Amino acid sequence: MALQANPRVDAVQAPPIPEAWSWLEGIVLPPDRPLLDVCQAVPADPPPQDLRRHVADRALDPATARYTEIFGMPALRQALSGDIAGIYGGDVAAQDCFIMAGCNQAFFNAMIALAGTGDEVILPAPWYFNHQMTLQMLGVKVVPLPFRADRSGVPDPEDLRPLVSERTRAIVMVSPNNPTGAVYPPEVIDAVFDIVESDYIPEPDPGVYDVFLARHAIEGPRAAMFEDIARNLKPAKERGMTTVWIEGESPYAAGGADDGHIDHRTPELTPWLAALVDRLQPG
Repeated sequence: MALQANPRVDAVQAPPIPEAWSWLEGIVLPPDRPLLDVCQAVPADPPPQDLRRHVADRALDPATARYTEIFGMPALRQALSGDIAGIYGGDVAAQDCFIMAGCNQAFFNAMIALAGTGDEVILPAPWYFNHQMTLQMLGVKVVPLPFRADRSGVPDPEDLRPLVSERTRAIVMVSPNNPTGAVYPPEVIDAVFDIVESDYIPEPDPGVYDVFLARHAIEGPRAAMFEDIARNLKPAKERGMTTVWIEGESPYAAGGADDGHIDHRTPELTPWLAALVDRLQPG
């Protein structure tokens, strides 16, 4: 009987790095034009000698031949949590850290815990190829978030909303991004967290509005919702909110605009708000 490999593994594309290296086969580079390899984030210079000596000394210690604790060595977890908290802020403790053998293992473990066959994960394009390979091997559908050259590679959270479905299990954000190098500003990451906090329920599902109102203790009749997709305002109106549609030229955005759930319309939000404030001024 012939050995049969997992068809999902067979279907995964070959890693691009060996492919890039194959382009150099048979090519002799002149001494004054050495190869500058930028296809991997691997330092060209070896680690410092003191570090190599320390690693060699540790390898001679019989204690290092044993398994560590599942989540990693306590001292390392403590040092890592302090480093993260010191650089990025926030409350990060040692028990929040899980030591992995690199980002690939961490990503694989996260995805196998979150998603299963037929589920979906949103990846910003272009993505780190190992992320796609992992998801393909797990039978998880990759949903691309299109690259925005006009934003220098920084995703627009509004582009995410139409991609979210009942099968969405994760939105992957890598900053600085690999391979674009784009750094995502805090407001973009916060907006993505808002989508996650709504349990990935896409608008205009009423559940999104119920979660938002309850989480922030907001009374519908005392709130207003501004939205550029008309149909998303219907559940807000049903919950007593004042609705304002920011009109656009997209037929998709205009769908449902005449269904009676829009209180105000404006093509430009800033002048509309300025006029509203002016009308509310006393005198």
